[in-house]
Amino acid sequence: AVPRTQLDAALLDFAADAGARVVTGWKAVDVTLTGASTAGVVESVTFRRGREERTVRCGTLVLAEGVRSGIARKLGVQWLRGMVHGIAARSYCPTPRGDDPWIHSHLELRDAEGTAQPGYGWIFPLGDATGGSDPKGVNLGCGALSTSKRPAKVNVKKLLTHYADQVRDEWELGEPEDIASALLPMGGAVTRVAGVNWAAVGDTAALVNPLNGEGIDYALESAQDLVEYLPDAARTPRGLADIWPAHLRGRYGDAFSLARRAATLLTMPGLLSAVGPLGFRGPLAPRLMGAATRLMGNLVTPEDRDLTARAWLTAGKLSVGHDRFRHPESRPLFGA
Repeated sequence: AVPRTQLDAALLDFAADAGARVVTGWKAVDVTLTGASTAGVVESVTFRRGREERTVRCGTLVLAEGVRSGIARKLGVQWLRGMVHGIAARSYCPTPRGDDPWIHSHLELRDAEGTAQPGYGWIFPLGDATGGSDPKGVNLGCGALSTSKRPAKVNVKKLLTHYADQVRDEWELGEPEDIASALLPMGGAVTRVAGVNWAAVGDTAALVNPLNGEGIDYALESAQDLVEYLPDAARTPRGLADIWPAHLRGRYGDAFSLARRAATLLTMPGLLSAVGPLGFRGPLAPRLMGAATRLMGNLVTPEDRDLTARAWLTAGKLSVGHDRFRHPESRPLFGA
């Protein structure tokens, strides 16, 4: 693992080396559309830096601004708040064990009062990635699941500090530094993801795994997929408006639907404390943890034929059918 700043810098350098023009210090604040519909054609984007504004005409607009994209809201991308979402916090901690070769997760996460939380804690060793005279460290964080009916009653920054205290002796941790928190819409829980010449990717399209909060791989994957669809979109009257939502439903729809349903169950009070000891420490733990790793990592493919894969894929299709019945307006999800 590496700190996010290093990943972002590497991606920016890669884009610049490939010929992209890099302009920094400006914020996208508005778009101009042809027609009244948000599914129409984006003609231009307005950028602002201080009191100065510039308008840039565009052929295709890719919304990669994260979950709080103001431009996305102007184009009708609305978060479906009634569905399961996550709240998370991460930090960087100095430790001599930063070159440990394994990532670590703690699925039975408890707060300072001993209450089991619907989430998990993680420790990602950074090796020499942090730089400085004593470069070793870890990315340490925690996340909790929440719904409008069962909101997570936890301060994730305080939960992170408590989690660090719990593993401090084992990891020889220093104090958590650079703590940051975020709200994570998950599983494609947005009303729309595309218009004729615009499309949302990554967190803007809520492409976050509902079972583990992972979003970076989905962001990179969806951006790569979108580029491959641009030639087809240029040859159709509605451009990306239908192609892109259909692709996201086909690629992630079943898995995200079932994961949202499973994540919603985990928000039920007392469920984790009841099943945790049996699932995480009982005789079936190795087999269950292996299956959980596959499912949480979205590592089941349509070609897999083992029992876990067949059960997951079948349940996913049933879950999508239930979504269509319950939420027909969202064309669950990734609405066009």
